[in-house]
Amino acid sequence: MKKLIYIILSFIIIIGLSNCKKEKKVENPQQDTLTQSFEEYFTNESDTIAQTTTNPTTDTTIMKEDTKGNLQPATKEDLQSNQKIFYIIAGSYTKISNAEKRKAYFEKQGIQSQILSPSGAYNRLAIGQYTDEKKARQELKKFRTQFNDKSFWLLLR
Repeated sequence: MKKLIYIILSFIIIIGLSNCKKEKKVENPQQDTLTQSFEEYFTNESDTIAQTTTNPTTDTTIMKEDTKGNLQPATKEDLQSNQKIFYIIAGSYTKISNAEKRKAYFEKQGIQSQILSPSGAYNRLAIGQYTDEKKARQELKKFRTQFNDKSFWLLLR
């Protein structure tokens, strides 16, 4: 009797899973195409590193790095410095090959990108470079919307 119950439950689960796959709805076909092409270039998303107590992916805090590549919020003094460049970061990678794959993805989308010189163990992929904080914040918002990706963040170097 227990075997029969297990067989019936297994059958119900299999049918339920197959129905879930069939009901996948694409609300934004253009975004779905971007996601699919991104997966062609980059499959090891576990290499992206979150290294800070504040979450740069959900706010617009400008981050800076120490010599080991660890992130911390930029101070007002940092922001008032004459020599400042704001980068929109699309990812931080310990493996340069993953940074290169993501770089190829953005270039295929027509966006110039660059892999910044490593800071500590992290290779950061920048998709924008600005000397004006206001312009950097505007472009960050634009890229987050364009790629439907809130993981982009600002780095001050």
